[in-house]
Amino acid sequence: MEALAQPMRSSTVSSEVIIQKRFVPKVGEGKNLRVALRDMSAALVANGFPEMELWAPIHGGHNVLVSVERYASMAAWDEYNATATRYPALVSAVFDGIYPTTLVPYDTEILRLVDKSEIR
Repeated sequence: MEALAQPMRSSTVSSEVIIQKRFVPKVGEGKNLRVALRDMSAALVANGFPEMELWAPIHGGHNVLVSVERYASMAAWDEYNATATRYPALVSAVFDGIYPTTLVPYDTEILRLVDKSEIR
């Protein structure tokens, strides 16, 4: 039996954030969405940002994908948001690759790790 992967932890556990996005493709666009998200992940890494993990839900909509981006802090995510439009490859990946393949604009969730020791 495989051991479960341990979550990534930094020295300040409570500052980590995960950006999770859910992509629902138009009918017939599942493969194109996968290619667009792969290319977006490569563009993120090439421009110094964290890699975009791609997850496929086991249940739910056909060809739906969920991306996960892990940032060390909310400030790091804010920096990405403030500067992303300065990188033509990132803008192109979204507007020319992702948007044409999706049924609706993607939902974005920002998740922070709850430090259970701080719960009173």
